[in-house]
Amino acid sequence: SGRDLTGVNLTGLDLRLADLREADMREADMREADMRGANLRLADLREADLRLADLREADLRLANMLLADLREADLRGADMRGADMRGADLTGAIGIVCLHVDDPRGYRPIAVDHGTHWMIASGCRWLTAADALAHWGEEDYHTPELGQAYCRAIRELPPK
Repeated sequence: SGRDLTGVNLTGLDLRLADLREADMREADMREADMRGANLRLADLREADLRLADLREADLRLANMLLADLREADLRGADMRGADMRGADLTGAIGIVCLHVDDPRGYRPIAVDHGTHWMIASGCRWLTAADALAHWGEEDYHTPELGQAYCRAIRELPPK
């Protein structure tokens, strides 16, 4: 853990269950890497190329994924609590839906497919869809319009 892998080429490698927590992987090339179940907690993945990477069930808690390229990556079942996804390219990513909420705090809310249910990530929040609806739908939510926008976006998700 805590390794410096800045800019390293890991294209297509089998990194299943790898312990990469706190690793510095800025600008690393991980296209098509198999990272199922990998521990990437607190990893620095800024501007990393993760196109077509298999990140199913990966631990991405608190990972810095600023400007990461996740096009067509498989994120089903990934734990993305507190991950910084600002500017990340999620085009065609599997198992993840960007929620269309204009959050003035700069949060980029996403829904992650966990098989039988959706998990919602926004800022430090990591909630089931039902819990997210309860949270943002509270009568006394501090910004009612924002809460309503979150609830609308969550209700638009495909049913599980």
